[in-house]
Amino acid sequence: MTTTQLRIAVLVPCYNEEAAVATVVGDFRKALPAAGIYVYDDNSRDRTAAIAREAGAIVRSERRPRPSRRRWPRLLRSYGRRVVKRG
Repeated sequence: MTTTQLRIAVLVPCYNEEAAVATVVGDFRKALPAAGIYVYDDNSRDRTAAIAREAGAIVRSERRPRPSRRRWPRLLRSYGRRVVKRG
């Protein structure tokens, strides 16, 4: 497999992270310029989704907050076959 065949997605779950989300998206963009950066807004009460979108992320919204251990398998299946998860 060559690097041109790889697709990389960065999945960032967020809840009320308006103060940090633009920095996180920007840092991932610098480190992985070809990656798709997805912010999953977990029903935030602040401007997390809007700020992430302005920073260049693809934003998906969760209407019902749920623990990330239940959310991750569904999110990961939605993107691809190979997954590296930290944390």
